[in-house]
Amino acid sequence: MSFPPFTQVAYQTLEENISDIATVQEWAQEMDYSRTHFSNKMKKEADIRPRKLLKRANKEKLIDMINDDSEIKAFTLAHAIGFSSIQSLYQYLNRHYDCSIKQFKEKVYKDSTN
Repeated sequence: MSFPPFTQVAYQTLEENISDIATVQEWAQEMDYSRTHFSNKMKKEADIRPRKLLKRANKEKLIDMINDDSEIKAFTLAHAIGFSSIQSLYQYLNRHYDCSIKQFKEKVYKDSTN
């Protein structure tokens, strides 16, 4: 992915620390910004909201992990993207992708075989 300089550094920081970053607030703190300043700076520079990039990075991480290990446990997936429980991962997938953990994994398997 190609982004303007600040957004590129922020995204790289996110990828390197994704297991410690579950929210935009945590991402902003990792970058030594307030959430508001961080969000405004990214929106101004790249015309994208940090929440959207965080969602994209989480999805990519989950897909990569599922493709690497078809038997991966939900708990491992949850911790990999900064959640403390399976329930948090379930709520995240349900809210953003309208599916359960099992359905998400099945979709990844299906997409990787096509």
